[in-house]
Amino acid sequence: MRGTLVESDIGLAKRNMKDSIFRRAFSDRGLVLELYKDLHPEAEDVSEDDVNIVTIRNTMINSPINDVGFIIRDTVLCLVEAQTSQLKSLLLRSLVYLGITYDRYIKENCTSIYQANESNTPRWEIYVIFTESAGLRGGAQVWKFDRIPSDPFDFSSKETVPIREGGMIEQYLEVCRLADSIISEFGDGKSSISRIFEECHRHDGALWDFLISKETEVMTLYDDLWTTEGNHRMNVEEEGRRRYEEGLLEGREEEKRRIVLELLKRDFDPNIIAECTGLSAETVERLRNDLEQNV
Repeated sequence: MRGTLVESDIGLAKRNMKDSIFRRAFSDRGLVLELYKDLHPEAEDVSEDDVNIVTIRNTMINSPINDVGFIIRDTVLCLVEAQTSQLKSLLLRSLVYLGITYDRYIKENCTSIYQANESNTPRWEIYVIFTESAGLRGGAQVWKFDRIPSDPFDFSSKETVPIREGGMIEQYLEVCRLADSIISEFGDGKSSISRIFEECHRHDGALWDFLISKETEVMTLYDDLWTTEGNHRMNVEEEGRRRYEEGLLEGREEEKRRIVLELLKRDFDPNIIAECTGLSAETVERLRNDLEQNV
């Protein structure tokens, strides 16, 4: 039956799977380093210790968040966005993220904005990775911006960056192609998630290894969500289809919160919980704080 917790709430997480993979993977400094070397092949002497991740996370309801932000040796600030569709606002949004990131950096590293200069403030670069599903002519592409146009909806200043064979970006694009293919053939159910992980074991590379390392955690989380939904269905089935649907809709948010609390007690990653339940990151964080206060 459509409209259940399984098909709507978990389905939302799967539709955002590629975005979730990108954000989760590049919260790892080792993978961020490989991403930077993809964008700057000449940077052979850069190490993991040179990477400072500055991705904007949820701090308030409806506050901006970006995909990936990092600084290399306090000299280069890179913002990287992954896009599965074409959005005219992508550069404008990236410039907003850039301003927020610079504001935080200056507050942490300079006396004030008036003390900021080229010696204590990193230069910036913005990259946008388009997957094949974005529908750009020529397929997947990487765009680079390093100056601000007078029209934030004018992309003529972009530079197209080559995609390095076997590199981190190509691995991500291959993951996206794999996910699209499996979901197109088998739908967006739990079996598709399992098949995607099975295929990951057939590939080599740092990103594939990262995904494999998360297999048990993610599949256990999905199992818990499916089991909870199944139990709820059986408990109310005898009261009829109408009352089942009404009860599920009315109790959906409370039920999700109960699930989240159970998963937090079992030390699941809050980011994965948010992605799989459809609740916002700040809601999960608030529930975790409540749980810690009541312990």
